[in-house]
Amino acid sequence: MPLIAVTMVLAAVRIAVLAVGASGKNSLESVDTLYETYREDFPEVRDVSVVKLLQQNLQNVVLVDVRDSVEREISSIPGSISQEEFERRPQRSDGELIVPFCTIGYRSGLYTQKLMQQGRNARNLRGGILAWCHAEQPVVANDKPTHRVHVYGRKWNLLPSSYEGVW
Repeated sequence: MPLIAVTMVLAAVRIAVLAVGASGKNSLESVDTLYETYREDFPEVRDVSVVKLLQQNLQNVVLVDVRDSVEREISSIPGSISQEEFERRPQRSDGELIVPFCTIGYRSGLYTQKLMQQGRNARNLRGGILAWCHAEQPVVANDKPTHRVHVYGRKWNLLPSSYEGVW
């Protein structure tokens, strides 16, 4: 089994254990706790919270959605671009802060690690799109507001009650 597959399986097991032991609340604290378990796989990666990111008014920031197309079709963060789009023209983001995100931060953490190894100015979005939603920020589908968010799977459905988790 390839190393990335083994790593993903181990991460899923850690999440399942934490999810079972959690109080059942869909809280930002639960998102943050799960995110911290992922950080073990990319400890050198720097991250940025939604609050800190918003304080920058998203100026000189490129949000890169590393989720697959099925997840992105449900919704994404307004103004973000796909990983594929970013990789077609990475030079257009020279001098800008690159902030990858996924559901909770694992896949984007691995991608941020890759970008940092390339010398890019990158930070992982701590808690991913789940943290974005807990900060009551909008998500869009086809440039229209929505409250549906692809959460990868039932165990990751840690959205606030004002959002609908899809998997």
